[in-house]
This record gives sequence, C-alpha cells and structure tokens, in this order.
Amino acid sequence: MKTLQGSRFRRIAKGVYVASATADTHRLRVRGAMLALPPSTIATGVTGLQLLGVAIGPEVPMVFASTHPRPVRRRELTVIRVKQLPPHRDGIAAPEHCWLVAASTLNLLDLVTAGDWLIRCRRTGLVQLQSAVQEYSGRGVVLARTAVKLVRERVDVTAHGIAPDWAVTAHSAAALGGELLRHRQRVGEAEPRIKIIAVEAGHGLNAIG
Repeated sequence: MKTLQGSRFRRIAKGVYVASATADTHRLRVRGAMLALPPSTIATGVTGLQLLGVAIGPEVPMVFASTHPRPVRRRELTVIRVKQLPPHRDGIAAPEHCWLVAASTLNLLDLVTAGDWLIRCRRTGLVQLQSAVQEYSGRGVVLARTAVKLVRERVDVTAHGIAPDWAVTAHSAAALGGELLRHRQRVGEAEPRIKIIAVEAGHGLNAIG
C-alpha cells in the first residue's frame, strides 16, 4: 500500500490506482468506479451510452445497475438496484437498456440523437428499440415512447449529434419540435425549454421551437 502512495501512482476510485502516466479519461474513471463497486455491477443509462461511444449527456453522476443489496451513497455515482441484471457485455448493459434508463435524465432532443447514433453505428436496430420501449415501465418511459417515434434508421450522426452543431433537417426538426411541445404539455409544462434549429439546404437557419 505504501508503494501506491508514491508519485508513480494515482487513485481513481476507492482502492483503485493507476500509473501516474496513464491518461485521465472518462472511460478510465468509469472502469475504476466499477472496480470499487460490488462485482454484480454494470454501467447503464447515460454512462453506458458514453462507453458505447455516444458523446451525449453529463459525465457525472456515473450511472450503474447492481443486484447487490447494499446501497451506494456517493455524490458522483448513481447505482440502480435491480433484482436481475439486464443483458450486458463487457460490463455495459445492452444498448436498448442504456437508452431507456437515459430517458429519465436526457431531454427529448438528446434522447432522439442517442437513438439515431446507436442505430447508425449498428449497436441496435429500430425494431429492437421499439420492442424494448413496449416492454419497459421504468422512469422516463413516457419520454422514451415519444422519442422512439422520431428515431430514424438512416441519418448522419457526428460525435456531437445529428449533423454539425445539432442541426437537423427542416422536416425532422419540425416533427421533433411538435412532439417536444406535446410531451411538455402532457407532463405539465406549457412550453419546450430548448430551441430547435432547422437547417434547410440553401435557406439558412430558422428557429422553429
């Protein structure tokens, strides 16, 4: 233990150390946190999406699912206790489960973007995502039902969303704006909280939401 206290190593989680020369990345911090948590723990939600390569949502709190009965109370972690772990691979929940859990924290635009990315990169398919939504009853299910109707099978997605600077086609943005307004009204909010910018080739920018 004294060896780890030297300048050659640094701590990334309780009881977890890496060489000081190791680059500090979000993926490294997530993996470190998992090592400090009970073995029956996997990444899900926004954190799972990020490990799958979807650059969206906040890095903290990191979101995990675990069957371990002991509650985890750490400000930088959210551990969802489940009776049975969802399908997972390499410590990450299935893409559909990550997307559904993320629906409890992401807004509609981000959730649609994440769904588009997962399908574009063949992490899942539209039919699989639709089926997962039908079977889901957790937090965020209302938003997920709205978002899955707007997810598309063929769309160009960058590391920061759908096309540069969160721009989407005029047709899709109009549909998204309408669905966002209807969703906000269903949950008791009079107006959407974000602006959606529609970009139509050769016609500049138009704020529609």
